[in-house]
Amino acid sequence: MSFKDTPAGMITALTLTALLIGLGLAGFFIFAEPKIEKNRIAAEKKAIFSVIEGATEYEVKEKEVTVTVVDKKGKSSNVKKTVKYFVGLDDAKNVVGYAIPTEAPGYSAAVKIMLGVNVDNKTILDYNVTDHLETPGLGTKIEEDPFKPQFKGLPFTPKVTYIKNRKSDVPSEITAIAGATISSVAIVNAVNNGTRDLLAALGR
Repeated sequence: MSFKDTPAGMITALTLTALLIGLGLAGFFIFAEPKIEKNRIAAEKKAIFSVIEGATEYEVKEKEVTVTVVDKKGKSSNVKKTVKYFVGLDDAKNVVGYAIPTEAPGYSAAVKIMLGVNVDNKTILDYNVTDHLETPGLGTKIEEDPFKPQFKGLPFTPKVTYIKNRKSDVPSEITAIAGATISSVAIVNAVNNGTRDLLAALGR
């Protein structure tokens, strides 16, 4: 019986195979990571400019804050978190808006958006969906008319709410997508989470 056919030989072969696969994967990630990061930054930049009209550049900011979070049962608690946001500037270096990545649970997974905000007027500029797994033809309407335009210029204080099956007559309320309430609420919650975090970071 050769060594490779013995238990020790088989274990050695499996160990070497696992080691080679591990080294191969490590090499792949080392090679691919810079490209992945470059693509992430490019996508982030595109999302920021899409929600801050008039911005030609932006500054990246981070701040640790304490915010009040309310769970599904209505229980509130204080949570410390690091908030990353972006300050949109025009050619004259004037602030023309803020952008913040934010998310909330959707139908299948978290719905992630880049949210544009006018802090002075306390209104929403726009949002761009950056990641979701919502149902095609229903939940995907969160990216389309007539749902998405409802948020442009919408006041976000005290918070954005929603209504079903009819047009809202409340300034900070939107009409949910018929058959996709969960997806609609995900956007509403993401907007409220984002504005809450941004105001906390700015000390407003």
